[in-house]
Amino acid sequence: MASLRSKAGKALGWDLIGNYSGQITGLIISILLARLLDPSEFGIVGMSLVFINVLNIFVDLGFASALVQNKNNTSLTYSSVFYINILAGFALAGAIFLAAPLVGKFYGNEQVTTLVRFFSITFVVNSFDIVQRTILRRKLDFRALSIRALTSQIIAGIAAITFAFKGFGVYALVIQNILAAVINTLILWKVTEWYPKLEFSWKEVKKLTSFSAYVFAESSLSQLIQQADTLVVGKLFSPATLGFFSRANSLNSLINKNSAQSITKVFFPVLSAIQDDDVRFKQVYLKAVNIIAGISIFLTGIFFLCGEEVIITLFGEKWEPSVFIFKLLIITGFAYPISLMIVNAFLAKGKSKENFKYGNIRKILRLMPFIPAFLYGFEEYLYALVGISFINWLLNNYFVTRSLGVSFVEQAKAVLPYLLTAGAIVSGIHLIVPRERSIIFACIRISLFVTSFSLYCYLFNTLMYSEFMLYRSKLWEKLKRA
Repeated sequence: MASLRSKAGKALGWDLIGNYSGQITGLIISILLARLLDPSEFGIVGMSLVFINVLNIFVDLGFASALVQNKNNTSLTYSSVFYINILAGFALAGAIFLAAPLVGKFYGNEQVTTLVRFFSITFVVNSFDIVQRTILRRKLDFRALSIRALTSQIIAGIAAITFAFKGFGVYALVIQNILAAVINTLILWKVTEWYPKLEFSWKEVKKLTSFSAYVFAESSLSQLIQQADTLVVGKLFSPATLGFFSRANSLNSLINKNSAQSITKVFFPVLSAIQDDDVRFKQVYLKAVNIIAGISIFLTGIFFLCGEEVIITLFGEKWEPSVFIFKLLIITGFAYPISLMIVNAFLAKGKSKENFKYGNIRKILRLMPFIPAFLYGFEEYLYALVGISFINWLLNNYFVTRSLGVSFVEQAKAVLPYLLTAGAIVSGIHLIVPRERSIIFACIRISLFVTSFSLYCYLFNTLMYSEFMLYRSKLWEKLKRA
């Protein structure tokens, strides 16, 4: 147990370093690109990437998660999956290249056709690194994964900024995507000790399909629903509106990743390792949900209070329509990382079939906001997104109770105190601090929220606070020994 905890701690530490470094780097790159390119150009690229992002899951076919969950992988297993991924990558690249004119016709934009064909290259490139990336995740070697991601992001970002400055427009973003994929793959092949052999076994593949088939189906539908926002907004409204929505959504996603991605990523292999110990599994799961809820709600409160100043200061006045969109989307910020942790819990237990079944219910509900989008407009669509996110969170808790035996009340206790406290603090701050756009007022609002929320965590000795103090003491001891 101590060894697993130590490995998980190191993995989490490295992933946090890589994640935060990557997010800071990505934010700097996006700021510069947002000032060099127009919202409509981001919208056109967003339209082109919808189908690429949806179909990209077909390269994986669910085998990556199956390899992490399976305890008895051999070199033959890895090689067999590797060649299936390569075949899928080339097949998808060819198919999307030929179908690109249909995508352009759907949006009524010929430029989308050209961009889709360029982006199809990433199918082939990404197919070469899936097994290597999975092996590193399985070994909890997040150091190599973090360094790889940051390196590719920096090089591709510099290239994109350079081409955007020289007037290449949307093609600067195309170069960024393709170059990042190529560098990612090259680095993974350099740092991974495993290389494919000329061997293949359908028997090894079939051992994984009982798990991977449901993961693939779930991931495919999830990706489709996730990209449906861009698809519908791009179809119903203007490229500029999609650009404003994409900017707000990407900033919201950035915060979600900061709040919990590292924890959920590390806890999947950890939970997989203890899947047979029900008592320990529940303890670790509830602990993870509590910490994720605390961090995500804390960040949600901060950025809700200063969202306008952040967007205008970083991206410029031309992105002001993104402010209202961002403030609504950020309210849903706490639900996504918790849902991600719930999915990982199901997969760690090998319950991919149950996760697929419950996921279909969540996805049907997730489609509901498109009804007001068609009938009324963009603003009503955003309000519906907020309402559905809360309903899905409650449903997720029920699903965990039913299939994993974790009390609904215990799950609610892990989240609601943070949520209610943050809501009360934000409401109070709005009553006493002017809402006008000002860096000074924004700093005052943030200071009041951080102080109040931290005081709550200290007085009630929340799990997030106790874990923070534990890691701080360990770090202090290491620094003293150094």
